[in-house]
Amino acid sequence: MSEKTESGATIEQTPVTGTPEQGEAQADSATNVSASQAAPEIRSEEQTGEIEEHPKEAVAAAPDAIPHGRFNACFNGLSKIGPLALLAALVCMAWPAFWQPLNAVYCPAEIKSVTAFLHSIASSSWLAPTGLDNGVWSAAQWPVFSWVTGLIALSPGLTDSGYLLPTVTFLCAFFAVLGVWSLCHAAGFGYRAAFASGLILLCCPAFAPLPAFVGPAALASGLLLFALVFFCRGWSARNAWFSLPVAFVLTAFAFLSGGWFFLATPLVGSVCFLAWRAEFRRAQKLDAIFGFILLIAIIGIWLGWLMLGHVNDSYLSYLFANSWHFGWPIEIRWLAPVAIGILGTLPWLLMVFGVSWVRVLGSAGKSLSASRHDNGSALIWICIVIALPIAICTSPFHPAGIAIACLATTLLGKAMINLGNAGNRFFCLLAAICLIAAGAILLGLSFAATQQYLFAALPDIPVVDLSQKLQSLSMLPIIGVIALAGGLLALMFVKRFSGAGPMIYAILFVIILCQPCRLKLVPELAAMPDSPLASFAHVEGLVMDALATPVPDKSPESLPSEPAAPDIAPLEPPAFTPAPEAAEPAPEIAQPQSPPVYKMPAPPVPGEAETAQPEAKIPEDLGSAAPTDPQQETAAPENRKQEPVEEPATESQAIPEAETNNSAQEPAPAEPSASEAQ
Repeated sequence: MSEKTESGATIEQTPVTGTPEQGEAQADSATNVSASQAAPEIRSEEQTGEIEEHPKEAVAAAPDAIPHGRFNACFNGLSKIGPLALLAALVCMAWPAFWQPLNAVYCPAEIKSVTAFLHSIASSSWLAPTGLDNGVWSAAQWPVFSWVTGLIALSPGLTDSGYLLPTVTFLCAFFAVLGVWSLCHAAGFGYRAAFASGLILLCCPAFAPLPAFVGPAALASGLLLFALVFFCRGWSARNAWFSLPVAFVLTAFAFLSGGWFFLATPLVGSVCFLAWRAEFRRAQKLDAIFGFILLIAIIGIWLGWLMLGHVNDSYLSYLFANSWHFGWPIEIRWLAPVAIGILGTLPWLLMVFGVSWVRVLGSAGKSLSASRHDNGSALIWICIVIALPIAICTSPFHPAGIAIACLATTLLGKAMINLGNAGNRFFCLLAAICLIAAGAILLGLSFAATQQYLFAALPDIPVVDLSQKLQSLSMLPIIGVIALAGGLLALMFVKRFSGAGPMIYAILFVIILCQPCRLKLVPELAAMPDSPLASFAHVEGLVMDALATPVPDKSPESLPSEPAAPDIAPLEPPAFTPAPEAAEPAPEIAQPQSPPVYKMPAPPVPGEAETAQPEAKIPEDLGSAAPTDPQQETAAPENRKQEPVEEPATESQAIPEAETNNSAQEPAPAEPSASEAQ
């Protein structure tokens, strides 16, 4: 293929599209390239990476993929300083958290992380941080987030001024964004795709709140992404005594910050990646074995210290008891991380409808074969596919969902760069429709006249309480107006959007939307009477009250047989109170003369009552012990046990005498005798 139109360092795309003829054919091709001549320096570096993978397909789509305009010129300039530009955008989104840090409010999930850190400081339990759950130290947390917070707390002035937690959340969020940018570079996507992936991540609904969210989700996702970066570089090299050990160490810390998902995803993904490249023996080299030993050592030291340090068993049981869950049918709550990872990337996920699938599927075979040797894009695809079933079977859900969203944005950024003009405009149209719909719904929820129509789709929610709460939020209609205006403005400029224009517009829209949400909407939510949000002063008061309350030790050493005695001892006296009276005749019950007492003859007349003769030297109970009524037989066993106490030998002779004396006396009712016997 001839390349006669090269000019300096700029690589022109017209030689590949065009014609092998000379003269007039070159003049015709020059007219087709006139549009691309407007920005020749922009199309030099970023196109080379794409052409190496799919030369024919990438060059054929070059006129659509290389955009023009002010937004694209701004994007290309900022992409050369990608991390600094992403840091500036993140600062614009997160600065309200530093405005009044002492008045910040926290949701229940954040309260567990905050109380775990405060408990670690108070009790020096850095290996087993435990947060408050309903006023009890039972919410065990993974330790790495508390470690990072403690290291940042060593900086002077952060703890006293209240800037500690906002600083921690901001740095963790930027760590995740930097991980996405680095992973795109390691996979060979180019710096334009890396910058696009970072912008898309900042604009995702799942990630936008994280710069002000106190929790391990952003930190664990960043550790996972950087572990994949070093795995991508290490598995592609023959010897990687730095990359692979660092990758395994980062995987260990990712596990200690987010759970089993962050341990299984990079390891299983690496195994599948090596199998895809047919280089499974690469894992048997000394650098890989050394890195795996480091991973086992870090996790083993932590577990061993917990077991030997006499830590409460409830900490490990809380972490590991519900970490894995299997079963069929799958519960709906298990799909939470998949929903966060998929729905949290909207509307960017709608980009799949703008991709030219005819071109993609036509070059799928060459792309698959090239992914086995050229770069590490196959590792990202494999990790995303593997992460979905692993996230369903593991917990906690929120960090796993954020990690899936971060992995997805790496591929979405590359797809956004390669979209043609038609696909780009169609995606912008869908995104604008989503913004208009969201703004209309928020406006409808703000007024009582339209709430009843929207609540018709929510029959299980208490409409009265929710209606009053939504009407009390004065910032809700303002946010709805901003979303509606943003969607309408994007709809007006759909024809002008091309290339990176939607990403620049989206990041500006998100920055504007974050200001009223964090400055006004969050305080209004916290001011509600039954709001679960709590201020830092309230959280600190809960921690002080919980620390003042003695916590019972549930370790095996503190559970001897003594605590069980007070539970049984109070029950023994009432159970054996009649025992002293029956203790004396107890030996006589076992005498051989007792059986005749239980086999007393029945009276000759069934209807005639019997009374005991006072002259007989036997208990009066004996006369009524043989009642004529069957209903009185229930009381007989108690009397029979006491009959042989006084004269067991003369009972057989006394019974006939009592019967003959009763015939000469007046008949008496049987009820008094039964009451006397009782």
